[in-house]
Amino acid sequence: MSELSINGMKMVYDEVGSGSNPPVLLVHGWGCNRSFMKRQQEFFGQTRRAIAVDLRGHGESDAPTEDYTVSNFANDLAWVCLKLDIEKPIVVGHSMGGTIALEFGASHPDIAAAVVMVDSYVCLPTPFRDAMEIFSEQLKGEDYLKAIEVSLAGLYIPGEDPSIRDAFFGSLRRTHQRVLTQAFDEHILNYDAEPVAARCTVPIAYIGADTSSANVGRLREVQPQIKVGQTIGSGHFSTLLVPDQINAMIRDFAQAYVRGW
Repeated sequence: MSELSINGMKMVYDEVGSGSNPPVLLVHGWGCNRSFMKRQQEFFGQTRRAIAVDLRGHGESDAPTEDYTVSNFANDLAWVCLKLDIEKPIVVGHSMGGTIALEFGASHPDIAAAVVMVDSYVCLPTPFRDAMEIFSEQLKGEDYLKAIEVSLAGLYIPGEDPSIRDAFFGSLRRTHQRVLTQAFDEHILNYDAEPVAARCTVPIAYIGADTSSANVGRLREVQPQIKVGQTIGSGHFSTLLVPDQINAMIRDFAQAYVRGW
């Protein structure tokens, strides 16, 4: 574990690997931490620098009172790249991390080489978004952890390793409620990924799961250059459940579209 300071805020990260190949910057999802990207870090760290961060308010990073917007998360990543001399990374984000990666790629094309979203909640159908508005209110109550357990049951498929669910809820319990509520609202209810995807000039890939809620067809309409894949036999936490599939798709995408890979 290492740490750096961004305007007085501690951000924790792990880095493995070395060399001049394009690095990989790994971004976890809502309520999670950098360990949810460990299988990608282990794989890509064999051939290049692989950096996994704890986003603000998550894991072992500091949790300021507010400022959990997608653009602030993305700007944090840009600062990390500057401080650690991470040049032209492929930015891989799971769930909320993928939304942040998209914003990072669109807002900082001079830094990012490419973006991979792994089962991120972008271009959401209206019925799903309506359900998430109800869930958002439940998140603000005393029984918010129970609300998460009930409302997000669809993230999993039968037969999945139960330790993944345990890890998610363990991480949620260690994340402050105000962080969960603000970050959820900002990346699900207040963020419009469509214009961001449309203006993104770096290569983009989207890797869905069996439980995906994103409207991938709409994503293709607004960004015709996007490359789309899907895992087989995995729920939402595919970075841990089927890492071989995820790593292979990221690798193949990078080989095709990232210069010098």
